[in-house]
Formats: sequence, structure tokens, C-alpha cells
Amino acid sequence: MKVHLGCGNKYLEGYVNIDLPPSEHTVMEVKADMFADIRTLEFPENSIEEVRLHHLFEHFTRAEALKLLVRWRKWLKVGGILHIQTPDFAACALKYLYAPIRLRLKLGRHIFGSQEARWANHLDFWDKKKFKFVLKKLGYDIVKIKRYCNSFHKHYSKIPFSALIGELIPEKIYQKYGGYKLPDIVVFARKNEREINYDEVVEEILETYLIGKEDRKMLEVWMNEYRNM
Repeated sequence: MKVHLGCGNKYLEGYVNIDLPPSEHTVMEVKADMFADIRTLEFPENSIEEVRLHHLFEHFTRAEALKLLVRWRKWLKVGGILHIQTPDFAACALKYLYAPIRLRLKLGRHIFGSQEARWANHLDFWDKKKFKFVLKKLGYDIVKIKRYCNSFHKHYSKIPFSALIGELIPEKIYQKYGGYKLPDIVVFARKNEREINYDEVVEEILETYLIGKEDRKMLEVWMNEYRNM
């Protein structure tokens, strides 16, 4: 079985498409096989071939995200694939430095979310280095990571200079046919056979977020959120 989490209006054949119920969506007309809060889903261990999500993972806090990565690894069969797409925070930050104000506002929305519903805020950032650091510690092998400058680049990456072409396409064309001139990152990772002490590894990862004189009190708040999810 393959699951497509946070499917929205993008129904994928061959997957169990799952999202919040229509009452939770203010703009999008959701198409799903199952309505559920992703944070409460449960599947048997070693029963899933692929966990796939596009522009969902950034909606969770750092503790929630780590708990989900642990949970998804348990669901996956050994060799099963985790397929995640998020905004590319590093590329967005670089682009922001040289962007005119209108593009800066769009980049801000890409980073922080559309904010039209209770779930529509982005609560954490992801980029290539962070994905590699976190996923390897939690027992995933990176298969490949792809970074895209814009939607044209993503859909036509085999065309020479597709990233540049995508930047030159007028905004009106994107508005008419969909897509945007904003950076995304797509990660494919595979569950390996390593035995992982999840609590120990999660605590190690969360500890890297501590700043200055912050002590274990802050870390314990995060760990409690992780344990109680």
C-alpha cells in the first residue's frame, strides 16, 4: 500500500489519498479516499511501501515533524520510500536578498504559509542539509534530492535551461495555468535496516536547536510534545 498524505485536490491513482475533511478547508476542494488528521493516523508496522507528501511537512512543529518521521519509518517496509516536497528554505532565503518587494512578499508566503485556515501556517523550515542531517539519524538512506527554482523547472527539468526559462515566463502565465516562481526541494529517502533508539536520536536532534543559556527545561518541553503526540 502507498499513502499520499495531505493530498488536497491532487488525487493520485495507486495511493490511498488522505487529508483533513472538507469542513477544515476554506478555499481548496479536497479529494481524498480518507479524511483524517495526519498526526493521528495509524497503520501497522512494516505495511507501507511509500509515504508521499507535497507541501505538508512544513506545517508541523519541529517536535511533531520528528515524531511523524519516526512513525512513518515504523509504517514503512524495509526499503520503503519516503517522498517529501517542501519549500526550499535556503534557496528562498538567497532569492529574497535580491528580490523586488512583490517577489519578497510571495517568498514570505511560500516560507510562512498561506494562513487562510488554522492549519495553513508553516511552522518549521527544511532544506537540503537539514533533510540529510535529520533523515540519516532517523534511519533513512537518502536516495536523491532535487531542488527546483520554479514550477516549470520541476515539471520540465530535462529541458536544457529549464530553470532559466521558468524564471522568464511571465507571472500571468503561471496564474493562468498554475505554478509559481518559488524554490522547492523534493527528497526521496529509503528505510534502512538499522535499529534506532528513536527517543535518544530525537533528543539529540532537538538539542541542536538550543540557543545561548537555554538548558534542559526547553529541551524537555520539546521532548514532551514529541512523546505526547
